[in-house]
Amino acid sequence: MMAGALDGKVAIVTGAGRGLGRVMTLGLLDAGASVAAVELDGAALEETQDAAEDRGAGERFNGIVADITWNDSGPKILRATAERFGRLDVLINNAGISTGLLRREGQPAGKIWEATPEEFRRVIEVNVVAPFLMARAAFPTLLAQHWGRIINVTTSLDTMWRSLMQPYGASKAANEALLTALAHELEGTGVTANVLVPGGAADTRLVSRTTEPTAPSSSLRR
Repeated sequence: MMAGALDGKVAIVTGAGRGLGRVMTLGLLDAGASVAAVELDGAALEETQDAAEDRGAGERFNGIVADITWNDSGPKILRATAERFGRLDVLINNAGISTGLLRREGQPAGKIWEATPEEFRRVIEVNVVAPFLMARAAFPTLLAQHWGRIINVTTSLDTMWRSLMQPYGASKAANEALLTALAHELEGTGVTANVLVPGGAADTRLVSRTTEPTAPSSSLRR
């Protein structure tokens, strides 16, 4: 994205402490946007802030430590964003989790029936419920200004039904189905809703090279 392409725009990015979230946050800053970077891990968020400051974009960066699965987090994040930057234009629901991240390092995700109820619920809460809560909090602002962009990061089609990738895959399928319906409901408002399927997103905490889909790229969407 060209420098200055997003001058004056304000974005919220969830899961901004590492991986894709950090890359997107820094990319938005490089393009001129101001970013409210949301992350549960405060130490990871500080690393993203350091990278923003190294780019000379510290004044356009607002780090917010929050658990986005809580009902009141979305409104609080929107208020903090408005207080710092005065507006909101883009919401990127990037934060995601899998059972593998909830377990001890090196412990495999396992089969569906090996997931505990707590693990299953946490994956659904982060990957499905939280994007809804964040979008719901953003709607009054975006609809009132008749312009806005909601972007949910999902995954490849085969990951949605692959064994040993559940309930992560199923949660992303639900995320995408809800966003598709939302896109239709937003028609004519000036606000759009789209999914981002980041091809080749490897070597993150969520998807390492050893867990990339084995299907040929022609079978993946977008």
